[in-house]
Amino acid sequence: MEKVGYQLNKERVLVLLSGGMDSTTLAFWLKDQGDLVECIYFDFSQGSPNGERSSSISVARSLNANICILESVLQRESMESILKNLKDGTGI
Repeated sequence: MEKVGYQLNKERVLVLLSGGMDSTTLAFWLKDQGDLVECIYFDFSQGSPNGERSSSISVARSLNANICILESVLQRESMESILKNLKDGTGI
């Protein structure tokens, strides 16, 4: 694969893992390019049946990468309220 128009930092890269195919593929591709991959995962405590948190941890282990898990303090109702206010232009 040819890199067009940019060069990747060969020292460290931070990948936001969701546990899904896109972020996992990107993380492995970056590692294959020689980058030191670091991972971050945001846990919104949505109780997902897909196991995004455990999947992200497994991906990080497979990459031999550090992973930082950030747990959201916002509840679903708070998020919906914030999004509504931003859409209405009233701010947070």
